[in-house]
Amino acid sequence: MPKVKLIKETKKEETDPQTLTHRSQRKELEQLVSTRKILLMNRMRVPPAINQFSTFLDPDTFSEILSLFKKYRPETQKEKSDRLSNKDWKKQPKPILVKCGIKHVTQLIENKKAKFVLIACDVDPLEIVIHLPTLCKKMNIPYAIVKGKELLGSVVNQKNATSLLLCDVRPEDTKTLNKFIEKSNNMFSNRYEDIMKKWGSVGGVEEKEEAVVVG
Repeated sequence: MPKVKLIKETKKEETDPQTLTHRSQRKELEQLVSTRKILLMNRMRVPPAINQFSTFLDPDTFSEILSLFKKYRPETQKEKSDRLSNKDWKKQPKPILVKCGIKHVTQLIENKKAKFVLIACDVDPLEIVIHLPTLCKKMNIPYAIVKGKELLGSVVNQKNATSLLLCDVRPEDTKTLNKFIEKSNNMFSNRYEDIMKKWGSVGGVEEKEEAVVVG
């Protein structure tokens, strides 16, 4: 019986990035690091409390809501001064204005004074606003997650804003506000329990896509 030469298969060892130090190996190093990063991100799971911020209003709906909020911009210094210069200013109704500032927003939600809350999903660190959806749900206050902290900031004459809310609107805007609340509730508040069961993936495509409001 002829002798058979046995060849042991060996697993190809992965290149160590630390060995790619020469200038000619720079492209190989970049590709290796990029591949490792993608693999790592795909293995990472994002908890529901964070993953919920990967779903946000579509740009068209967000733009319409911003138009409503801009009708209630905070007073400028001159506008406030002119209002207070009126001797009967105490007898006049308090102006309806957009509220901002994470502490103020949180307090108004806790006191159930908010009617509709906008929460930016692109806040860094996200921990600043991560409690707001749960708090809104607990207090039965409508909310929407939106992409564009700069756009929120433009409403209140600031560079950025983590969140905005309205405590009321004028009678002529009630129907419009209720329409936005219904759409937002269908996307967020009414689906809260399901949303809080869904884990995400850092590198997942579905978590990168914006959701479109139904209704």
